[in-house]
Amino acid sequence: MPLFVSTSPSRADDQLVTPRRRLPAWMLSLCFHLILLLILAAFIRAQPRGLPGGRERTGEIVIAQVNAQQEVEYFDEADAEQQDAENATEAADARLEDWKPEALSEPSVELPRIDLPGPSDPALATKMTDSPRLTISGRPVVSPSRITAEQLAAERARLKSRGPSGPPGEVALFGSAAAVGHSFVFVIDRSKSMGGDGLNALAAAERELARALEKLEPHHKFQIIAYHHRRVYLAGRQLVRATPENRRLVRQFFGGLASFGGTDHKAALNAALNLEPDVIFLLTDGGAPELNAVDLRSLRKRIGNQASVHCIQFGFGPLQDDNAFMRRLALQNRGAFGYVNMSP
Repeated sequence: MPLFVSTSPSRADDQLVTPRRRLPAWMLSLCFHLILLLILAAFIRAQPRGLPGGRERTGEIVIAQVNAQQEVEYFDEADAEQQDAENATEAADARLEDWKPEALSEPSVELPRIDLPGPSDPALATKMTDSPRLTISGRPVVSPSRITAEQLAAERARLKSRGPSGPPGEVALFGSAAAVGHSFVFVIDRSKSMGGDGLNALAAAERELARALEKLEPHHKFQIIAYHHRRVYLAGRQLVRATPENRRLVRQFFGGLASFGGTDHKAALNAALNLEPDVIFLLTDGGAPELNAVDLRSLRKRIGNQASVHCIQFGFGPLQDDNAFMRRLALQNRGAFGYVNMSP
């Protein structure tokens, strides 16, 4: 047989090996990043938010304070708002602490104005209301309402019916008609408009009160309440005897007063009524908020037969409104009204 070598591959070699399919590189990268994001999200979620047992802090302004027990306390804007609300509530409570319940239960109705009896002749009315002897440092004081002899007699009879306590005293401020009683409360506005930057009426009131108190006897009693949106008393919250020692407190009291803030006439008058005096003097420029008809009716109901209310109003120039709430307050409560012109 002829000898030869075959170059043909074997049968096994005839079967070609098919290569394995591999995932594309972009798909592998996508799977890897998804797994990484899931692990990162699980890690972040497992982290604690803030201190154990504490509130979650925000991006607000925070103040840290160490208390007496060496514990850290945090205060943010929400805490400040809550504290402001608490302070406002305390101020409202302090304002109402001197009021009696019946003073707060009046209906909100406007009463019709009633023309009071008086002289129809304008010349006679001018003669009755203008009094040249009422002066302060040469400035005239107009007194639209005066107390007659009959009114004084009625006041003395009223005081006598309340029980004997010695002869009554008489107090007149800025030349006004005399008020008769055994106890007197002077309610003085100390808002900004009454101070040196305004009418400078506080200084005038100090001099006038010191002069008037000199005429009282030790068995008489008095108290001074200075007010704006809050009230300050001369000595405690009770009537004090008109002794030389207590009268000397007046200068020191006025020396410590600062004129600022708003005005709350009604709260001040209710504080005076709590002392149950025979006479109340209200000294103010009559600034807003004024007492409306409902306020006046509420005060009249509470005052009853307890006290007489006399009003002294301060201002620049002639009296602009002869029917101001101060005049009506005095007329409705057996008192007199006077106006002090503080113009130079």
